[in-house]
Amino acid sequence: MGSNQVKLGLVGAGRWGQNYIQTISTMDGVSLQRVATRNPDIQRIISPETLISDEWLELVDAKDIDGLILAVPPSVQIKIARTAIISGLPLLLEKPLALDLKSAEKISSLAKEKEVPVLIDHIYLFHPAYEKIKNQLNETASIKQIFSQGGSWGPFRADCSPLWDWAPHDLSMCFDLLDETPCAINGVHEREEKTKEGYGELVVISLEFPSGASAEMKIGNLMKSKTRRFQVKLDEGEYVFDNFSDRKLIYNCNNSVKEITFIDDFPLNRVISTFINGIAKNDNSGFGLDLAVEVCRTISEVERIVGHA
Repeated sequence: MGSNQVKLGLVGAGRWGQNYIQTISTMDGVSLQRVATRNPDIQRIISPETLISDEWLELVDAKDIDGLILAVPPSVQIKIARTAIISGLPLLLEKPLALDLKSAEKISSLAKEKEVPVLIDHIYLFHPAYEKIKNQLNETASIKQIFSQGGSWGPFRADCSPLWDWAPHDLSMCFDLLDETPCAINGVHEREEKTKEGYGELVVISLEFPSGASAEMKIGNLMKSKTRRFQVKLDEGEYVFDNFSDRKLIYNCNNSVKEITFIDDFPLNRVISTFINGIAKNDNSGFGLDLAVEVCRTISEVERIVGHA
């Protein structure tokens, strides 16, 4: 890079893409050089210096960006990611990496072959409450069980099951915290329903790990309200991260509940900072590509078990 400023491109300026635009505008050391979108209203929220293209290929071929962010549906993401990796362009991708294991494995293999850094935005891995739990666990702490719930009412998609929307969050935290992947996977439907908006389901995922730890997750798009609860049970006590509670993080031991404070930074700030630091230092540790493949592997297996595949 010719200067200390990391210049990024962005493909997609929908709701999540606009979150990237607004977040980058508040950060030092990074600028949004190019955006690929056909949204005619996007000029009102971007800098006049940002170049707008109708086609994402123009960004892949551009020589004036250091990395590319994709804020597009996963079904579209794979094609763009493959082209960008072949061009040697560092990538920030959304979860899930793909909607099937084979596609995820191909992208991972290609990125490693071309030595292109690819960060996957498993956003809750960058949440300060989750990071607090991870930092609080010392080397002697033994995780016995993880219980989590994640979902909402919707979205209802025709191209994929609700597992692909919601399960990556719970699975990524679980795999990252345990630093291992499951040796046994099971899943059962708690509820299935054809709503007026589309297909809905609640699935209970059960996992066993080589260390002896276990996890149970309730995931789906038929929850009455948005839910994100992650409970980590230790030999003594438990941590509970509830993103929609007034007390987001507590430690419960012997019926004594202690609220744990943390610096309430926006996770997307941390995602982008990790990406630009990785580009600047040529360091992709913490980018989570292997973890993203394991998430896709697990969801694919759960779908097979409950009858989606």
